[in-house]
Amino acid sequence: MVYKLHMLHVLWRFAVCWHNVTRRINCMLLLAMQALAIQQHNVRRYANCMLLHVLLSFAIQQHNVRRYANCVLLHVLQSFAIQQYNVRRYANCVLLHVYSSCLLCNNIT
Repeated sequence: MVYKLHMLHVLWRFAVCWHNVTRRINCMLLLAMQALAIQQHNVRRYANCMLLHVLLSFAIQQHNVRRYANCVLLHVLQSFAIQQYNVRRYANCVLLHVYSSCLLCNNIT
């Protein structure tokens, strides 16, 4: 758990250093999600939060607005899943994003 918190701190510092407001806001949302996960002592949900941030950061770095929009929709789904404490639905949201990202990377619509 401590190692994952360190990774989050590194990601947060990276976002601040690049002065990317959008990425920084996403980091803040991630912090809120992770705080909830830590309170629930759910390591699996916490790890999925980390994966979401990595995917969001990648989308922003690539300046792909369409992929980024999908990330935002994913975040909404994941937030709903966390509120419902449904780990299975939450994990499926992550898989959904990975699948949609693959399609977008290959320019398949």
